[in-house]
Amino acid sequence: MDRATATERAHMGVFAALYFAEGAPIGFIWWALPVWLRAQGEAPAEVARIVAWVGWPWAIKFLWAPLLDWLGRTTAQSRAWILVAQIAMAASLAPFLLDDRLSADLLLWLLVVHAVFASIQDVGIDALAIRSVPPEQLGRVNGAMQVGMLAARALFGGGAILLAAQVGQRAVAVALVVAILVPAGILLSARSIAVRPRAPVRGALRRALRRPATWIGFAAASTLGAGFESLGAMAGPFLLDRGAGEQLVGSFFLLPSVACMAGGAVLGGRLSDAVGRARAAFGSEMVAAFAVLLLGAVAWHLPPGSGLWLCIGLTALTYLSMGLATAGLYALLMERCDERVAATQFALFMAGINVCYVLSTRTLGFLLERMDYGPAFCVMASLSLMALPLLVAFERASRDEVAGLAGAAAE
Repeated sequence: MDRATATERAHMGVFAALYFAEGAPIGFIWWALPVWLRAQGEAPAEVARIVAWVGWPWAIKFLWAPLLDWLGRTTAQSRAWILVAQIAMAASLAPFLLDDRLSADLLLWLLVVHAVFASIQDVGIDALAIRSVPPEQLGRVNGAMQVGMLAARALFGGGAILLAAQVGQRAVAVALVVAILVPAGILLSARSIAVRPRAPVRGALRRALRRPATWIGFAAASTLGAGFESLGAMAGPFLLDRGAGEQLVGSFFLLPSVACMAGGAVLGGRLSDAVGRARAAFGSEMVAAFAVLLLGAVAWHLPPGSGLWLCIGLTALTYLSMGLATAGLYALLMERCDERVAATQFALFMAGINVCYVLSTRTLGFLLERMDYGPAFCVMASLSLMALPLLVAFERASRDEVAGLAGAAAE
């Protein structure tokens, strides 16, 4: 094995593990929690409201990202930010480990605190990837990162539903702590991860925030995923209302949905390296929107409570397209970041992704108060298709600015 291949595989392994730590709380909060709430009798609109509220820390993580640019210039500093966040994430679960009969309000606040530190972790990991992974490897490494994240989402989404039914929710919290701390140990022992030298941050952030591509990218990230983000948030309640039991929904989230997303992510990353970032991102986002549109159209014309297995199959297809779209878009956004302020710029893009999740989930909840799942999914997919021109505009603007960013970095 040549050294370049060994280094690339090391990058893929370390960042897959770190994204596993990212995906664990997301799977728990965004997949398992909605199913539990719906099974306990909460209305779909109320489930959407609660999950959207807990998702806000990820949506505003760009507010603390500048600290990671100013105080994360070296490899040691970058690792320290991630490790501190991971320890705090584990500590925020301590009250639940001691007493699994917490009030709903206290549990909600603990989840919010947990989400704040999880979002800080996410910023640190993404900035470290941008500053250490060679640009030509970004597509494949993003595919590996998505596989790690999705494996965690499977275990702490569907797996949490199944495990809690057998051993209780406290055991799920213990497993979540382990899932966060083990990747921390992997990061400490990794020697292949090194931040590239970069120019001082002063002035770079102001210039990056003034560039049209930054804000066009944020707008694209905030709207492109409206269809599949809202579907992902409410897929569990949707399948429950189609006649699936909790165990079937948990099994779906544990393996089929994640296998489809992981396969799509690997394919999307390789396509991004092979055919170009912008082309792969545009095509995959369009495919994802049409997949949700197809599911919505079929569900629209099925009698209530019928067509369960058809809906499961089409939902799995949408998860395949989600993985494809996510890997392609992330690789494009990473490549277009200025490394000097990568934490802030990419966090802004990712904040757009999370704003999309929060607002599209809330919008879907609003629609579900007035119509069934089928037409509501079709509306959300249509919003995604309407946002595709923003991706074209982002590519044009960022392509023109890449040379300017490189020139500024050399000054």
